[in-house]
Amino acid sequence: MKPTLFHVFGLQAASAPAFAGVAALAAYLYFAFRKHRLCLSDENFWVLMGTLAIGVFAGSVLFYAVFYGGGWNRNWDHWTSSHGIAGGASMGTFASAFAALAAFCRWRRIPFWPLADATAAAGALGLVFMRVGCLLNGCDYGRPTAMSWAIVFSGPCAVPKGLRGIPLHPTQIYEGLAGLAIFFFLAAWVQPKIDRGEWRQGDGALFFLVLYGIARFFLDFTRASDPGVWSPLGLNVTQWVCAVAALAAAGSLRWRRA
Repeated sequence: MKPTLFHVFGLQAASAPAFAGVAALAAYLYFAFRKHRLCLSDENFWVLMGTLAIGVFAGSVLFYAVFYGGGWNRNWDHWTSSHGIAGGASMGTFASAFAALAAFCRWRRIPFWPLADATAAAGALGLVFMRVGCLLNGCDYGRPTAMSWAIVFSGPCAVPKGLRGIPLHPTQIYEGLAGLAIFFFLAAWVQPKIDRGEWRQGDGALFFLVLYGIARFFLDFTRASDPGVWSPLGLNVTQWVCAVAALAAAGSLRWRRA
């Protein structure tokens, strides 16, 4: 693993934030590709990019602060005592992206659903690169397993010392591959149908919630990292959020086709 990619002028480039930047670039490129189809002016395009960037960062950190790392009080103590910063949560990233998008659309008087479809595909693409950074850093690590494709972490990384040197589920790879599959399904199958008028605008966003919700729900059974501040019925915070989101989105898709 490689938590630090390289050093330059006495500064280090950590893998997780570096690949978060790559994820943001990939999402931006997809939006740029869809810009004219979305009928976005240059001004609205850049305002949207800024709104999403701020919303995604704030939502990721806030979701983590409230539901992970011991909850808000513990994270607040960490911030005030060591001037550190809490980690981020992917569910907070996606939720805040759609929330920021809704605020942007209301502010600029632009239809929400076409941009929601683009946001969903861009988010799935960005997830691929985000999980590469997690893999190199060792965060979001898996449970011990005897599977032949298990991965072993050693040396300084985010994996606890007690799990280093032990074969673990490569959960980062699982989720990255899921994100890649969802992206291609949305960009190559769903979006063309929407563009041709065969399916309704917003179907891409709803399919994303269903597919990612199902994938993440089951993938979390292989994860050993922080389950969050509560886990009713043995399910962690993310699994509950995914279950509710997937069921609600599936119901919406069914209603749209009734």
